[in-house]
Amino acid sequence: MNAPMAPIVPQSVPARSTSTSTIVAIVVACAVGAVLLAGAAFLVLFLFLGVRRSTALEAEQAAAAEQARVYEQSRAEEEAARRDGAATRPAGAVPSRR
Repeated sequence: MNAPMAPIVPQSVPARSTSTSTIVAIVVACAVGAVLLAGAAFLVLFLFLGVRRSTALEAEQAAAAEQARVYEQSRAEEEAARRDGAATRPAGAVPSRR
């Protein structure tokens, strides 16, 4: 009963080669993933730049409106000063040149 036993050697499993269809499926999955990732990156970039562009445009329009308002206000003040000066000058007086 105490006979020496032969060492246990695992049976070697023949190597399975990856089939062509599996390789094609992996390549297609990677390509689809890359396209989806690029599309998402483009969408985020487009939205980010679109928001920045519209914000800059709004700021530019607000600055132009403020500049026009200041110009109109100063013009109205000059016109009012001219009218007030003309009303207080005696008849026939020549306005001074500055």
